[in-house]
Amino acid sequence: MGFTITGTAKCKENGQGIAGLTIEAYDADLFIDDLLGTTQTDAGGAFAIKCEAKNEIIDKPDIYLKVKSANGDVLNSTRNHIIYDVTKDLLIDVNIPSRLLAKSDIEHQIEDPLCKGTPDIKTWTFRSDSNVKDFILNEFNKKLEKHGSILELFYEYKRVLDRSADNNDPVYTSLATLFDAGRTPEIVQGHFYGITLGIRCGEMPESVADFGNVLGYIWGTTASNESPWVGKSLERVEESKMQTIIGKQAKANEPILLGINHFNKISTRIINPIAFQMLNSWMNLHPAPESEQRAYGWEKNGGYFIGTPAFSVSAKSVRPVFQLNYRYKALNNPVPNGWLIDELVEVSPGLFLGQLCYATRKLLQDYDPKRPPEYYNYQNFGYFLLLDSNWHAEARRLFPYLDIPADAPGMKQTGIEANFKQNKFNDFTFQEPALPICNDKLKSEILIKAGKYPTLLHYLKTHSRELKDNLLNKSPYFDQLSELFNRGIAPDTMDGFYYGALISWHSAGIFDLFGKNIINLLYTSVASPFSTWTGKRFDPVPKEKLIEFTDGYETGKVNTVWGSNGQALRTLKERFVGRLMDVADIWTEKATTEEAQEFGYDVKNFFFIARKNISFNPLSSGKETFQLNYRWPMLKTIIPDCYCIDELVQIADGLFLGRLMYATNITEPYDPSKDPEIYRYGLFGYFLLMDSEWQKIRLSIGFDLENV
Repeated sequence: MGFTITGTAKCKENGQGIAGLTIEAYDADLFIDDLLGTTQTDAGGAFAIKCEAKNEIIDKPDIYLKVKSANGDVLNSTRNHIIYDVTKDLLIDVNIPSRLLAKSDIEHQIEDPLCKGTPDIKTWTFRSDSNVKDFILNEFNKKLEKHGSILELFYEYKRVLDRSADNNDPVYTSLATLFDAGRTPEIVQGHFYGITLGIRCGEMPESVADFGNVLGYIWGTTASNESPWVGKSLERVEESKMQTIIGKQAKANEPILLGINHFNKISTRIINPIAFQMLNSWMNLHPAPESEQRAYGWEKNGGYFIGTPAFSVSAKSVRPVFQLNYRYKALNNPVPNGWLIDELVEVSPGLFLGQLCYATRKLLQDYDPKRPPEYYNYQNFGYFLLLDSNWHAEARRLFPYLDIPADAPGMKQTGIEANFKQNKFNDFTFQEPALPICNDKLKSEILIKAGKYPTLLHYLKTHSRELKDNLLNKSPYFDQLSELFNRGIAPDTMDGFYYGALISWHSAGIFDLFGKNIINLLYTSVASPFSTWTGKRFDPVPKEKLIEFTDGYETGKVNTVWGSNGQALRTLKERFVGRLMDVADIWTEKATTEEAQEFGYDVKNFFFIARKNISFNPLSSGKETFQLNYRWPMLKTIIPDCYCIDELVQIADGLFLGRLMYATNITEPYDPSKDPEIYRYGLFGYFLLMDSEWQKIRLSIGFDLENV
């Protein structure tokens, strides 16, 4: 007697079924898992796998699924959620993050309800008690005026507590007030990054509280900014499994979820690897599912808890909360987590403030949930935050140790209801009439190939991928990019910020070895994870400043602008590169909070002066371009960018194709009045600049996410 496994493979963000995926059903065994069957999803994402009883290996098998793309990438696995001793038909739905679909080149238009518009990062969610609400709003909105978001205010609180040995620091009073005012969530479900704000030593006598928080001070000065703990997840499980854990049947309509903690190792730090290894042994951590590692970056999971609405166990918090209870014996949590109950309230949409409540009495007795909280004398040992995907971008900016991937769920604020059939996304803007250097046959090939893709950006993404996989300096893909550049329109001027994406480096001069693109190989295999570049900004430049920085050569008679490159310093790798920039004494200006939040860069550097000019590239003889000149000595640009002049043309509405042109004759001092041929400028790569609408598409298809 066999059974059938049915279900649907869906996009996690919008619930739409995904066609053409491979579903594999396995029987989990101690050493080698047995494949029971395989199938593909239909147009709606549905699948069915029939397991025949005549096969002896399916005698009460322990079932899990793997979901793979057409090229074999594992998009998800339910290996960590095995269904044991199966004898009857199963229904298993599998959710796949849209970023993983994009990485596997599975084109899927999403409309993420969590990503519609910018998250409301300055709005509190307090309890309906108007007196409390009015009082709190007046106090905390004044504090919020000095910060770009509520999360930034918590960042400041954390910074203060990291240096404080005061167990009753005023910041703890503010956090207690916010906890009392926060809204009680009906349910907390899904994946959440976590931030420890401060650790306390419980309730201490006033006589020693001012300097007695030794635990908090040690934490704040050592592990606070490289904590292995990075978040929690909560999900519903089978009623029978929950009953085994809590020893009773859940009440009707009462949400009871099983939760787990997430941990990450930061090999570039000192304290983190030590703490990570200790936690790994002490808590018996296990590897996070591959899908979670790819989507969120954390490496290990462990420390189970039960999540449910309840009344606070703290005598100082007389209110309902969402409780995370580690104390049930069946969860097998070692001390001190076996004495812990976390409590959550929502203080802003998707942002939860939690308090750590540890029992301080009857510690050697088994936990009995029927006992009143006073029996165990729970005390507050600190505060933490949990945040949903709406806060990922802001958290990545403020808390780099979380190591939130650039393409993690919620990072792409797409609201992507973009209609790919709009002319803007499908029509090139070519110069008419075309220059004699253009090739009409190559143009026809480009238009035919580009017409097969949803947008021009999808088409250009294939160039980036092919040039990465096939390291030929004379690739036909470079020929197509050159043709596009020669047909593009040189803008008269540029204004504002444009997001940047690298298509490919190109090896020229002494780097052109055996016709291989060595520079692109080194970049993609070594340097790309350390990239901090996000795009370029163009601003008006006063005539006096222009004359000063060009030694009187540029006078403003031609439209000329001041330019800079935006750099994000949010992950640990990016911060490391930022330190190297400081050591190299690169002229750098800090971005405003508004710039950091809206455009994603934290500093501006590698300044340039830009205007229209004739191309220096022999392949574009006589072609007008918009040139970005880094070579003026007063810009203090370091090697090799002090030899660089970028060239830019518009190839579609809001989309610009750029060339990286570097002088290969570096012994000749720069003099703009000399013939450019003296400097032997070589082509070293192609990049894109794009407006915010193109950026939405770029993020949705996963194009060059290293430079996001």
